[in-house]
Amino acid sequence: MIVQIYAATSVADALKMVELGVDQVGFVAGDYGEVFGELTFTQARAITDALKGQATSSALTMSTDVAEIERMAEAVQPDIIHISSDTEAVGVEAMRDLRRRLPETIALMKAIHVGGPESIDTALEFAAVAEILLLDTKVTGMPGVGATGVTHDWNISREIVAQVGQQARVILAGGWSRPMSAQP
Repeated sequence: MIVQIYAATSVADALKMVELGVDQVGFVAGDYGEVFGELTFTQARAITDALKGQATSSALTMSTDVAEIERMAEAVQPDIIHISSDTEAVGVEAMRDLRRRLPETIALMKAIHVGGPESIDTALEFAAVAEILLLDTKVTGMPGVGATGVTHDWNISREIVAQVGQQARVILAGGWSRPMSAQP
């Protein structure tokens, strides 16, 4: 099991997460005025640099522009770029373009809204262009996918994992809380 936590807002926060055993430290790279904890590229790069050799850095972006995401990748140099936008906003072709533009050392993670059974087909499409799928919840009125505190249908997530197989790694998110972390 890998433990991933968002959102570090400083080098001190990120290093404390590592001290507590976090494997992947996430942060919001880019100041878009949309979510808590947004960092400038310079602040995000400081976290990435501090984590090298200690934990995996995951830079969440709210951008839907491939060129802007590429600029962020060059400036921040994270291990993972987490594309948290809706699947329609950064679709399969945009992800394919992004994969061509970025070095292979940077993994792409795409947030997938797990709603109904149609989420399985969506996940399978994105598994062909992203190394990691993050299964999460979308709530109307909130930007992107995830960070809602709302649980989705984990039976659908289970089916996604079964069908995606070895095409991509899968992270289960969506409404996690301390008591739930002990559930099977």
